[in-house]
Amino acid sequence: MFSRIRPFNTQRVLISALAGVSTCTLAAAVSSSADSNKTMVMSWGSSEFGQLGLGDDISSDRPVVIPGLVNVECSQVVAGGDSTMVISKDGHLYTFGKGRDGCLGHSSNSNESMPRLVEGISSVRNGSCSTHHMAVTDTNGHLYTWGRDWNGQLGRKRASNDLDIGRVEMDEPVVGTSCGRDHTVVWTEAGNAYSFGSGGDRALGLGGKKDRHVPEKISTLENIKQVSVGSGFSVFLDESGRVYSCGNDGYGRLGNGGGPRFVDTPKPLNSLKDVNIIQISAGEFHAAAVSDKGVLYTWGYGKDGQTGHGDISDVSVPRAVSSLAQTHIVSVECGGSHTAALCKEGDLYVWGKGRQGQLGRGGEMESVAAYKTVPLKVSEFKKSGLVIDSLSLGANHSVAVAHAQ
Repeated sequence: MFSRIRPFNTQRVLISALAGVSTCTLAAAVSSSADSNKTMVMSWGSSEFGQLGLGDDISSDRPVVIPGLVNVECSQVVAGGDSTMVISKDGHLYTFGKGRDGCLGHSSNSNESMPRLVEGISSVRNGSCSTHHMAVTDTNGHLYTWGRDWNGQLGRKRASNDLDIGRVEMDEPVVGTSCGRDHTVVWTEAGNAYSFGSGGDRALGLGGKKDRHVPEKISTLENIKQVSVGSGFSVFLDESGRVYSCGNDGYGRLGNGGGPRFVDTPKPLNSLKDVNIIQISAGEFHAAAVSDKGVLYTWGYGKDGQTGHGDISDVSVPRAVSSLAQTHIVSVECGGSHTAALCKEGDLYVWGKGRQGQLGRGGEMESVAAYKTVPLKVSEFKKSGLVIDSLSLGANHSVAVAHAQ
């Protein structure tokens, strides 16, 4: 999931190409957004495969408006591996970045450095992407997948052509999906979770390590409202605020305090049993959760400081991020080796690996290349009068939808 280091474009200082205008400052873009009440999609970090959507492979160490989306009203951004998907408010899907294995849904293996509309699919409600495959749900509860199908992660038995978008047969309407490296988990209107793909790490939660090429219900779970999966593990959240995990516990990524290396059915995280969790996020080897009190908990791999506890140690039990104790966190996102959180006041905090600019703090004083072990603010958004609506992190890049205050 890691990319070669590309030079930063120091001339991009928050530029945008708006309709009828070649380039302008972020302030001008914000003014235009405020006048038209439009959203803006911004990206930063590695662009080795074009995953920033800026038309080249030059990394950016600070947020940049994506020119090709200035006339698109966006509702959700999803970054996964080295690719990005953007969903518009009218249900259209745009993808860009690494196209290997047909991951972008354009019936080819070509990379795309600018947003490109995915043909043949509409009314998209939400989606997920990983290093080699993507999945989306539509407003009718239908599930579609495409990309690599080596282990059944497309859920369509054996896909006749991995480059084709195909509908997955489901017994009930799907409301959300999460793609890992080699597996996929979805949840339905009825609160059931289904998984398919590689069973080698036991991340499917179905018992044993058998691969599944079609969706199978995880019978031990009910009333599920969110699922987030990483590399070889899965995290589940139910309506009561309880968190469960299964899969490979290497680096403590299951958050269960140690024990068996592999957990083949979802087990509750007992350390959070008295906490009402409202949102979860799984990165490559680490995870995070936000409580209804605005407390942020993280656990798992810590080599790049991505758990935010001031060191680079792995964490096997969810631990509150102490430096944010006085900050009310409303959402968190985990990437390859970096993490970002939004607070109630609208500030964006980032930490972890920043070598390719994925922390977005290029205008600050400290070294961009150094990892950060505690949360730091990205001041660019608030200074420019922007409010972030949606945020997502890939392996080495970050993407956000924002609007002017």
